[in-house]
Amino acid sequence: MKSEPSECAMLTQIYEVSTPSEADAISGLGIDHVGVLVGNGAFPRERSAREAIAVIAAIRASSKSSALFLSADIALIEQMARELKPTIIHLGASTELLRPENVMDLRKVLPNLLFMRSVPVTGSGSIESPRVMTG
Repeated sequence: MKSEPSECAMLTQIYEVSTPSEADAISGLGIDHVGVLVGNGAFPRERSAREAIAVIAAIRASSKSSALFLSADIALIEQMARELKPTIIHLGASTELLRPENVMDLRKVLPNLLFMRSVPVTGSGSIESPRVMTG
């Protein structure tokens, strides 16, 4: 069981895990989040739903599974998230393509999943985007 966060605590994430054996070994090290890049093949190194299910199944209970999506295709994200059942959905598509309202819609249809969003800092307007997405 992991201890409560302290001033010295650091969360660790490893992404683009490709095989069940990698997922088992990495989660065995005590890594907090073990992620697999998933999609329909539009981006290099994306894993199919079938491949990602096997990777996620191999992640030990001591780590959280994360499905990283670079796609802005809302229907694809929702469908794959329902199939994969990861602990975390990490949305990495450009903020111009995957808007805050899209993220809010996904959070409504997938209420039992945690969401993580990559948001680039490009100026003072960047601060408002995360505010909107958190509801």
